[in-house]
Amino acid sequence: MNQLSRCTRNAIGTLALLLVSAYSYAVDCPGGSNFYYTATGSGTIATTINVAVASNFKEPAEALVDGFVAANPTYEVNLCHESSGTIASSITGGNPYNIALFLSANQGFASAIVTAGKNLGAIFHYANGIPVFLLSPNAYASNDAADYFLTGQPYGAAADSLSDVVLKHYSGTPAASTIALAHHTSAPYGIATSQILEAMLEPPTTLWNGGSYVHNAGTNVTSACSSLISGDDWQCQYNNVDLTLQAIDNNKVTGGFVAYSQVCDSGRYATDRYLKFSSPYYTAQYGVLVDIASGTQETVAANFVTYLDIGSGAWDTFLTNHCYQTL
Repeated sequence: MNQLSRCTRNAIGTLALLLVSAYSYAVDCPGGSNFYYTATGSGTIATTINVAVASNFKEPAEALVDGFVAANPTYEVNLCHESSGTIASSITGGNPYNIALFLSANQGFASAIVTAGKNLGAIFHYANGIPVFLLSPNAYASNDAADYFLTGQPYGAAADSLSDVVLKHYSGTPAASTIALAHHTSAPYGIATSQILEAMLEPPTTLWNGGSYVHNAGTNVTSACSSLISGDDWQCQYNNVDLTLQAIDNNKVTGGFVAYSQVCDSGRYATDRYLKFSSPYYTAQYGVLVDIASGTQETVAANFVTYLDIGSGAWDTFLTNHCYQTL
């Protein structure tokens, strides 16, 4: 009986170990997600690389890797996306997902890879992102995005088509009762949002006020922000700008701040549904090659960066077509 019990226990322990191991390898990307896109060449695949991009760049990255493997049919490229801070932390923390190239949404998180000694070569500037304030479908049914801002204020932010604007929350109608933003420390578009709100004075404080109105909603894009907040909170932040867009599109907030590149498709988002905040709120986006164990993968990642031809006229056209400011 004891022998049988011991065998049973051993079998259960082995099964549990297998399940844990399977779970450990079920995730492909920083932040606990899987590859959102894979581009595979038409030939016999000789080398596969993993590339991590800031969430605002996920759709442009798909077009880029498709073109790269079409020109190099023995290559395969897996794409991850997350907030730049989450990706940087994963790479500097040991790079368990073998990321060979990181395209960050700002300079700081790309530089963190260099500081940690995980880089191959210098960081490089590849795009300038543009923040926008986007209305939820329900809010847009009655008003345009510009209707949610007071203009000509003594202390306001610089919007593209309006001067010195302040978001209507405490005064004015229609009012933005709740808004969404990406994480204000790990997601560069969240950092940009904090700067925009900090420029908007609603006496006696700014609409940012050191982040004191923020509730961390994480990945919860299915609950109304109003049901999550308490006290003076009225801003729900999400782990990345992709989740922020989902919360807005799901009508969980009045509106929120996302990337122009996410909404500039006029077939999906009417131009009066959002308001752009360009200079001085651009997110200067930088990339960096990562030092990994495989020299072959490092070479392919470097070849991909060369393929982009950053700084050329063709690259500027690509940026413009995908709603980024050129370099």
